[in-house]
Amino acid sequence: SQVAGDDFKYFDCAGVMPRGNFENLHVTSKHYDCSLVKKLNASAHYSLAIHGCTGEENDRVTFIGGQDEMGQLLMRKHLEAAGFKVKDAPSHLSGLGNENVVNQNQRGMGIQLEISKAQRQAFTARPVISILTRKKSSKTFERYCAALRAALSELSAEPLSTLAD
Repeated sequence: SQVAGDDFKYFDCAGVMPRGNFENLHVTSKHYDCSLVKKLNASAHYSLAIHGCTGEENDRVTFIGGQDEMGQLLMRKHLEAAGFKVKDAPSHLSGLGNENVVNQNQRGMGIQLEISKAQRQAFTARPVISILTRKKSSKTFERYCAALRAALSELSAEPLSTLAD
């Protein structure tokens, strides 16, 4: 919600269990079948999906993918300017498939971010991520969200004809 604010629509699918979260709750983007997300995407020109991934231990990185290359460039530019490490997503996190929910907006292309565990841990005021500490975000998290908002604002301000050229 901090990225969306009052300017953008958002949908949050978050589940937390005491253990076994990935094994019991993980759904891939291409298998995510939610009528509300489909409805939101059907009316959207731009889509951003934010996921978590394991990543290498202590490697604070955001992997970027999806079919929206212009959007990826803007996200990368803003995140890197804010001091965050960004890499191209490996193939298993690429978000390139047409069946991926992020690519099912009016333009048929979206942006997918995969944020490493180490980077997500840096977003909390405490070193361990839990349902209790998620609400206590750090300045790092605020800076990250501001970078994403700036990229989305810049992207959505561009005329569609310019983006299609």
